[in-house]
Amino acid sequence: MLITDASFIIAYFDMNDSQHTRAMLDMARIQEEGETFLVNNLVIQEVMTLHNTRYKRKTFFHHFCTAIVDGKSINMFFKMQEEKEFKTVNKMILQDKGNHLSFSDLSLIIDTQSMKSGRLLTYDKDLSKFAKKIKIPVFESTEYRIKS
Repeated sequence: MLITDASFIIAYFDMNDSQHTRAMLDMARIQEEGETFLVNNLVIQEVMTLHNTRYKRKTFFHHFCTAIVDGKSINMFFKMQEEKEFKTVNKMILQDKGNHLSFSDLSLIIDTQSMKSGRLLTYDKDLSKFAKKIKIPVFESTEYRIKS
């Protein structure tokens, strides 16, 4: 199971995103491997907030909402954060020693830790670096370089 960050979701559904091609290549590989996605409510909130404040692209919004509603194009499960998890994330923030990760990012760390075979799927370099530092399994993305 892939615990999915907003960075991947935005890259996949937004054709104008700089990581879109990478996300399409990753998605093809993920679907071929039969992986499922876990998306928590904080990530959904982050995606919707970023869409409304930064992107405002109707195509992105339509594709993302359709995928959530139909559940056929992507094998995706949703998870609500529980009070215990919120408290754990708050403790992590208080103990933050220069990582400067968001509440949503830290909630993904908690979700990944709780899944025995889960891996974190993110294009956020800081989150990926932190996860690897604390030995959280991270999905190894398809290498994609824009040719100059």
